[in-house]
Amino acid sequence: MRKIKLPSISDHSSNECFQGYFIKNLDQTNISNAYVSGMKEDLQMNSNELNMIDVAWTCGYVVGQVPSQIILTKVRPSIWIPSCELVWSE
Repeated sequence: MRKIKLPSISDHSSNECFQGYFIKNLDQTNISNAYVSGMKEDLQMNSNELNMIDVAWTCGYVVGQVPSQIILTKVRPSIWIPSCELVWSE
């Protein structure tokens, strides 16, 4: 009789980390795609301003991680992560 392997917690968390990294990377590349596709002309931007936008986005992302990790020590991830997604989407 063969045993069926159920996904472990590490499999699930690896999947969540991969998805989070993919979404972060997708957001970062979207600004570059918009810049090339006409945002540059529409907003009269130069390449230095694009770099500043990218740096500001990354700094905001990193700074936002600290309070999020502190909150995760108090609130279950199954509550905190969906709450973040609902607030962010509105």
